[in-house]
Amino acid sequence: MALPTRRGDELHRAMIQFLPEMDSEYTKYPMKRERWLHPNNDKSPDGEPCYLASPSNTGIKKNYVYGPGLNGKGYYHLLTKAA
Repeated sequence: MALPTRRGDELHRAMIQFLPEMDSEYTKYPMKRERWLHPNNDKSPDGEPCYLASPSNTGIKKNYVYGPGLNGKGYYHLLTKAA
């Protein structure tokens, strides 16, 4: 059962308070994507790379989450499975 869009918007705003990385159009409910993007082979819908190498977390980057993944530690775009 899907949430009404209005309720989804409320949840999205609340989520941003705890996870600032979620302040992105890509995390709004309902998420309607055909597939996960691959960090090496794909670009984001905006043409951005899906992976940014970084040995350490240097702070929040819009549309990315820092952590381990297919390419090791770095920033993974929200549309990748690693994010």
